[in-house]
Order: sequence, then structure tokens, then C-alpha cells
Amino acid sequence: MSKSNNNMPRRRELYAALALFLPVTAFAAITPAAGGPGVVSGTTPVVNIVAPNGAGVSHNRFEAFGVDASGVVLNNSVNAVQSQLAGQINGNANLTGGAAKVIITEVTGQTASALNGAMEIAGQKAALVLANPNGISADGASFINASRVTLATGTPQLDKAGRLNAITVGQGAISVTGKGLDATGVDRADLYARSVELNAKLQAKELNVVTGANKIGYRSDAVTELKKGTGTAPTVALDVSALGSMYADSIMMLGTEKGVGVNVAGTLQSLEGELSMDAQGAVKIAESAVVKAQTDLGIHSGYHEETAKVTGLTIAGRAEAVTGSADVSTAGALNIAESGVLKAQNNVDMHAGYDNYTIEDTGMTIAGQVEAVKGSMNVTSTSVVDIAKTGALKAQNNLNLYSGYDNYTVENSGVTIAGKAEATKGSLNVATAGAVDIAESGTLKAGRNLGLSAGYGRWDYLVTDDRGVSVAGKVDANALTVRSAGMLDIAKTGVLTAKGDLSLRAGSGAGSSGYGYSYGYASSYGYSYGYSYGYGYGRYGRPSSSGINVAGKVESTNGSLYANASGAMNIAQTGSLKAQKNLSISTGRNTDAVLTDLDENVGLNVAGAVESLTGSVDVSSSGAVQLADTGSLKAQKNLSIAASDVDNAGTLTATKGNIVIRGRGIWAPQSRFSTTGTISAGGKASVSGFDDKEVKGTIKAGTTDFLLDEYGHKLKSGSEDHTGSQARAYWPRWMHWAMW
Repeated sequence: MSKSNNNMPRRRELYAALALFLPVTAFAAITPAAGGPGVVSGTTPVVNIVAPNGAGVSHNRFEAFGVDASGVVLNNSVNAVQSQLAGQINGNANLTGGAAKVIITEVTGQTASALNGAMEIAGQKAALVLANPNGISADGASFINASRVTLATGTPQLDKAGRLNAITVGQGAISVTGKGLDATGVDRADLYARSVELNAKLQAKELNVVTGANKIGYRSDAVTELKKGTGTAPTVALDVSALGSMYADSIMMLGTEKGVGVNVAGTLQSLEGELSMDAQGAVKIAESAVVKAQTDLGIHSGYHEETAKVTGLTIAGRAEAVTGSADVSTAGALNIAESGVLKAQNNVDMHAGYDNYTIEDTGMTIAGQVEAVKGSMNVTSTSVVDIAKTGALKAQNNLNLYSGYDNYTVENSGVTIAGKAEATKGSLNVATAGAVDIAESGTLKAGRNLGLSAGYGRWDYLVTDDRGVSVAGKVDANALTVRSAGMLDIAKTGVLTAKGDLSLRAGSGAGSSGYGYSYGYASSYGYSYGYSYGYGYGRYGRPSSSGINVAGKVESTNGSLYANASGAMNIAQTGSLKAQKNLSISTGRNTDAVLTDLDENVGLNVAGAVESLTGSVDVSSSGAVQLADTGSLKAQKNLSIAASDVDNAGTLTATKGNIVIRGRGIWAPQSRFSTTGTISAGGKASVSGFDDKEVKGTIKAGTTDFLLDEYGHKLKSGSEDHTGSQARAYWPRWMHWAMW
């Protein structure tokens, strides 16, 4: 015990010595600079601010400024006044010319400001500015009788008239921890710093957060980025931990420093107005995060091509515009994770890549849920768009999805849909400079019209498979248009259904007009007009790369169906084309290939079923039409076929109409007609324009005129079957004038 008593004086000396090296704020939270304001000590310190200038600005300088739990009072009263924190205080003798309109507390020393209590302006309400380049922390901070509060890690700049013109920020951080920061008693709160970190609750009415090295206009709110900040740039401009949150009537967040992004793991919520977040680095919204705007929501990462490598937007949490619209965009890649939700009551706009020609760092992946509850949705990307199996896009009205719209490298554009895309009561349009691939798990549905376009806007003379359309999933709409600059493949599992007209087009002819529509009237060559559209394609097509393959189901339940291919069309045994009204097929149109190539590349091969339930079927081909024994062309009314060669081993049927089969006449070298299958017409059946005819199998006709040659001669008459017999006819080619 005595030993301890003997050392007590030494300990006191040691404590006194250590105190010399501790920050001033540890013992004196407020230390005025020379010529600064006076401070009345007490349980709650009272600062008698300096006299305002002619513009009403009181500029107070401190070596150190901090607030403990008891708070601080800034005396802006000419006369004695009752304050909330310090009780009755005397009037401020410095205010001989009247009270201040703006109170600046500027720290010129080397210590950061810790705001652990309330700051009260006694007397006339004024705007409050705390400027400290060393940094500001808030743990239980609040404000009383202030019209506006600005916390800035910068220096104030006054204009010639003495008004606070701007605040220049080159360094420093603002952190909110513990008991947080409450600015709900203030009309407007500003946080200006190189970076901001939230580990607790931040509350305000109108809240503005600007990060980076900037000059920020105090009255104009104009933000001018500085060429360079002081020291090393932070890794994150705004960091909201899982414990951090931001609640305000409206929220504006702006980060200007290139490559410095935003991490959100907590909650950001505007309670009455909009919420906007702009950064020049990557924005990451974690699975635990909630970003919610009462009205409009805007999240943006990067503005130019040069920021693509350092930006990007990832939403793994929930982002929502409760009563307004949502607009999310990035110069880099946009990713909606499986756990991510982007939802707006009105419209949703999503953009990836902007006008970015360096597209390897762009693109869009959607594995979560995106919904426009009562509005429309626009999705655009300079690169690929990938809707994963778990991903869904849903809009009450129209849904537009565009990929590669400013992309001159087709390999890096395209749309893949393994999830869902739906326009419940509107139209759905998918257009890409690359390919469209709808996986087996993918579904597209539109309440009105649906358009799929691949290879639009391309300037090349040849189209390839990387600009095609592949459908293995389900596509359903009121009216449907599918346009492909390359191959159009409908897999065995693929189902395309339209209540109205349905149009399939592959190759250069598909986009010569620039737009294609799918609603209402359609011509015999497959042009259709209405509201669902896709953009144009390359001007010329290589037939082998611009055909149509159908192994699945294609049906117009209450309209007509049109299929047009620059190349060949193959209908597999599992495939079917069905229309309630008319059905038209055209192959080998609108291509620069020579005729000798066309016969091999542009024909129609049918192993499945083609049927018009109440109308006619019209087939025209620059190549050959071939029906396997499982293939069928069936019309309730008339069936017409025009081709270089016709080889029927299946079934040709015109239940209540005529069958007309025509060759290409003088343009067809050794054109041939052959049937070993069944031909059945309720009316007449005629064949013309072929060098060679071979007739076998079963032939039925409902009239006395059965099968005619070019001269009108009957090869067989009556309504009886013509089974197993043969009929051949030869004549000079100059007499072949049967053209379509």
C-alpha cells in the first residue's frame, strides 16, 4: 500500500505529460482561432459568434471544434434569450449590426470534429456550416433552430459581396456511427466530403450527399470536379454497412471521383420524394440492402465510355420506386443477382454501356426480378443481355429490350432468355444486332403484340448464324413477329403462339424497310402491319445462313401465319405450322445468290404438318418443295405451290378448294414434278410449268377436272382414286410460261 502511495506524485506527473500529446478535443472540444468567437464555458458551451458581414455571413474560425453529449449553443441573439440546451443566456454583444443569416464554423487546425451531441442556434434561425478538412464524425449529432445544415470536409469560399459562394473539398471523410445523425429538425442537410461512411442511422428531410474532390456551389448546388484531390483517393465514395441507414424525405447522392464507387449493405429510403444515386465507380447493392424511393428512383454508375472498366452496377438486394419510376444505368456492366429485386409502380428503365464502343466491359445479366407494376419497361445494352433461368422481366404495359444498338462488333451483342419476359397488357419487343436465343426454360408473353428481331441495323453484306433467332422455349402474344438476319431455329421444345397474325422472317428481305409490324392485315408474302416491331437487318443474305428450321409448334389461333426465308425452310417431323386463317410460305426471296445455288439452298422441306384450318395455303419457293411421307400441306380452301421442283411423298390437301401446282417455266433447268403420296382436292387440281411429271400414289378430286397439263388436257378425269399409275409429259422449254 505504501509503495503505491509513494508513486502517486510520479503518476500525476506522467498523466500531465501525456496530456500534452493528446488531441485538443480530448480536453477542450472547442478552441477558437486567433480573432475567433468567444466561448462561454459551462455544462453546455455557448459560442458568441462573430459579427456577420454585409451579406449576413458570420465566419467563425477554430483551431478545434467538437461537440460532446451536452451539446453546444451558437448565440445568434442580440438580446437575452432562452435556449433549449443552456437555458437563459445573454445576448451576443458581437451582433451590433443584427443577427447572422449564415453561420460558418471553420476548423483551421489539424484535428477532426466529433459531433456527439446537439448544436443549437439561439435566437434568430440561420443556416449552419461546419467546414473541417480533417474530417467529421457524428455519434448522436442533432441540430436545433437551423434552417439548413452543411457538414463539409472542405473550406468555404466567399464571393466579393461576402456571400458564401462555394465549398471546396479536396480530402476528408464524414462518418456516422453509434447514435447516428438526426437532421430532421432542419429543412435541408448537406454532406460534402471526399468519402462518406454510414455505420448508423442518418435522418433528414431534404438530404444531399456529394463525394469526391469538388467545388460545390452553396447557392447554385453546381458541382465542379477538381483536377486532383489531396492525398490518396478513397476506395469507396459512399459506404453504407448493414448497420448503416439513410432516411429522408428526399435523397440525392452524387459521387464524382473516377473509379470510386458505392457499397450499400444497409437501408437507403426516401420517405416522401425521390432518391437518386450517381457514382463514377462501381455501385454494389448487397443482398441485405434496401434502396427505396417513395416516388422516383435513379441509380447510375459512370457516364462515359472511359469509365466502363471502373464502373458497373450490381443489385443483389431490393431497389424500389414505391409510387414512381425507376431508372438504373451504368457505363459498365449491369447485374441483377438472383436475390435482387428492381421494382417500380410506374416505368422501369435499365441501360448498360451507354454509347460505349469498348463493349467488353459492358452487358447485362438478369437473374433476379424486375417489374414495372403499372407502367412500361425499357432495357438497353450496347453488349449482351442475359436473362437467367431465375430472372424475370415483367411490365404491365410495353416491354422493350434492345442489345447492341450502337455496337459494331456483333460477337459481343445478343439476347439470351432462359427466364421470363412479360408485357401483361402491352407489347413486347426484343431487338439485337446479334442473336436471340430463347432457352427451353425461357418464356416470352405479351398481352398485345410481340416482336423478336436479330441482326437489326447491320451494314454487312452477308448474314451469319450469330445474327439468328433460336427458340426452345415458349413465346405467346396477341400478334407475333419474328425477324432474323440469320437462321431462325425453332427447336422441338419451342412453341410460338399468336391469337392474331404470326410472321416468321429470316434473311435479308426481312428488314429492308427498317421496321416490321405484327398486328392486323398481312400480305401473301408475309408483310404484316400493326404495333409490334423490330428494326431492320443486313441488306443481303447468304441463303445457307438465313433459313428457317421448325421442329416445334408455330400457331396462329385466330389469324394468319406467314413464313418468309431467304434460304431454305425445313419443317421437321415434330414441327408444325398452323393457322386459323391463311398460311403463306416463301423461300429463296430477296437474295443475290445465283439460280444454280438457289435450288440447293432455298427450298422447302416438309416432314411435319402445315395447316390452315379455315383458309388457304400458299407456298412459293425459288428452290424445290419436298414433302416426306410424314409431311403434309393442308388447306380448308385452296392450296397453291410454286417452285422449281415439287416432290410429294406426303399429303397435299385442299378440303373445299383447288390445288394449283406451278413450276418456274423457262427459268428452271429440267424442272420436275413428282408425287408418290396423296393429293386430295375438293375442287380442281392442276400442275403446270414442269419439264418432267411423274404421278404415282393416291390422287383424289371432287370435280371432273382432275390433273391438267399445260394444254389443259386431262391426265385423269372423274372423282375416283388415281393410285399406282404414272403420267409423264415432255414439251419444249420455250413453251414453259407458267410463272408465279
